[in-house]
Amino acid sequence: MRAASIFTQCEPVLPILHREWGVPRSRLHYVPVGIDTDFYAVQPDPEPGSVVVASAGEDRYRDHALLVAAVSRLRTSHPGIHLELATGLPVHLPEELGTLYRGRLDGKMRELYRRSSVVAVALKPTVSGSGLTVALEAMASGRPLVMTDNPGVDAYVEHGVTGLLVPPGDVDAFAAAIGQLLSDPARRAEMGAAAAIRARERFTSSVMAAHLAALARAA
Repeated sequence: MRAASIFTQCEPVLPILHREWGVPRSRLHYVPVGIDTDFYAVQPDPEPGSVVVASAGEDRYRDHALLVAAVSRLRTSHPGIHLELATGLPVHLPEELGTLYRGRLDGKMRELYRRSSVVAVALKPTVSGSGLTVALEAMASGRPLVMTDNPGVDAYVEHGVTGLLVPPGDVDAFAAAIGQLLSDPARRAEMGAAAAIRARERFTSSVMAAHLAALARAA
């Protein structure tokens, strides 16, 4: 192995690289994801009474089917609930339940976060770090998260503080978590504010660059 250092942005990957790829532990490092928190500025509060749930993602570990099922279960308790989902993956989203955006939204993702009351990221079991970029964009935008509690996710999303973490594959728990936040505007606002602060303290592109620079200097 010629690389002086190997980094991952999801810490549970480190022992896998050591065990299955034979990478010496001394060369393995965890570098948290960083995003542009100026570009993803804190958004104004959503419209009063908003029941918009936003999500996005393209990789194979997204569980959009579970997310659609969870939102569907909330139609009685939260009339008018609307899922806005940006993905190129195959998924059936009934027109009466939401809007499906195909293709890259790029800068328009900020508008999606602005309209949302909650950002929800449903995932299949993985240690790959799937969903972390969307999670941080939402946090920086001041939106609380509901997210699958895969290994390593809790390093980014603190349960009960910046969002709610739910076991993988549990559609009832996912629906309940979204419903809790939609029913409690004050809690949503508190979590969203905490998320925005956390993103700027720990997960900026500058912080990530500093970590990478330190690795380069130590090589």
